[in-house]
Amino acid sequence: MLLFSFTVEAQTHSNCSCAHYYPTQAQTPDWIGIDKVTDTLYVSSGSSQCSGLKSIDERRSALEARKALTKLLKTEIEIKEENKLFSSNSISNLQFNSTAKITSDQLLKNAKIFERWVDKNNCVVYAGVTINHTDIQKAQAQKKQEAQSKLSAKNNCIKSTGSQADEVKSLLTAKFIQNGFNITDSACDVYYHVKNSIVKSSQNKVFTRLQLEIITHTNKRLWQDHYQGKGISFSKRSTQQLLLIANEDSISLLIEDIIKLKDTPVN
Repeated sequence: MLLFSFTVEAQTHSNCSCAHYYPTQAQTPDWIGIDKVTDTLYVSSGSSQCSGLKSIDERRSALEARKALTKLLKTEIEIKEENKLFSSNSISNLQFNSTAKITSDQLLKNAKIFERWVDKNNCVVYAGVTINHTDIQKAQAQKKQEAQSKLSAKNNCIKSTGSQADEVKSLLTAKFIQNGFNITDSACDVYYHVKNSIVKSSQNKVFTRLQLEIITHTNKRLWQDHYQGKGISFSKRSTQQLLLIANEDSISLLIEDIIKLKDTPVN
């Protein structure tokens, strides 16, 4: 019976084209199929069915291992972030979800494949992947620094002058916040100087011009442009109604540029 068992096992191995990948491999490693978190490391693994091409099998199994590690990291980070939210109650759910996703994606570049193994009976290639806590902390700090340097994260102050200055500022503020900008009236890092003027006004038409200049607190100009707005109606509308339409028109054009600038680093 022992001889028969050995013969069947040997025959099974010979049918696996990946059996020769790692001739000196040990018995089934303890990291196979297990996610592990220690005081210093995160460990996970992934697998791929054997194709007979070592480079392809190693690449596929490593990819699956990194996917598994991403899920593990995301779960662990979400737990930690949830604990922070519970204790501080100072971060919105939107910010929390973004932080967890960005961080887990960022960490992949620091992951290392530490061992490979072939299940010769089932012809499956495995890869073990790990990352240490120090790399995680460095990546989190780097990502936080990058996020805080973006234009949208700065203390952005809108200074509005000209025609309907208060209404224009109110419309701009709402649009900026809607697109993820931090808007304030104090401790300004960046100033948005906007000046609105009526170019032409008639019975059923109003044309406006909205000038924009973006300047940092160190007096560095980041952007300058102007935007034409028009309010036209063939029904009975007041000049004020047409002016509002024109203002919304010019502001929508301005916001298109602002969205493109929101990730610009500002020192």
